[in-house]
Amino acid sequence: MTKGFEKAASSFAGFINRKISLAHSNIILISQDDQFSYLSGEEGTLSVLTTEIIGELSGRSFLILSDAESNEISKAVSPDKDLSPQLQEALLMEIDNIISASVIAQLANALQLEIYGDVPSLQHVDADNIQEFLRRRIADNPGQLSTIICNTTFVLNDKEHIHPQLAWKLNARIIDVIREHLTTV
Repeated sequence: MTKGFEKAASSFAGFINRKISLAHSNIILISQDDQFSYLSGEEGTLSVLTTEIIGELSGRSFLILSDAESNEISKAVSPDKDLSPQLQEALLMEIDNIISASVIAQLANALQLEIYGDVPSLQHVDADNIQEFLRRRIADNPGQLSTIICNTTFVLNDKEHIHPQLAWKLNARIIDVIREHLTTV
């Protein structure tokens, strides 16, 4: 996943023609879906982008951005003028495509699977309700493995920091695929 985040930073840097690097990525596997306390506390309205993972391995990814992070991304793309709400939402969906595709591609290559992400959807969720939102979105996709929470830090131009949080819910089959892959390597 970290390699995927590094590739996402590189892709986004090319997209906005500015330097972006991955400063930190903390990855936690939670054993129960009610342990979302690993998501750091945010306030206000959050943008949650959901991508269905399809192919030989199914699942769902959730990219969670605060208003401040969404605004930093908008400023990075358009430093001289404010983007309309519609353009900002389209930009967030493109950012989700970049991050999800990079991580999914790295996972697919590492495990030699054919998987890819579908078109993301965007919901705005009050920060106080994010844990319940995730519980509901995960509960409607049964037979899945425990959730992986990723807290990342991307640095733009050596000064601005964006700290998106990602939650990945993957099919239980991934454990078998990883074991199989490790025994053949």
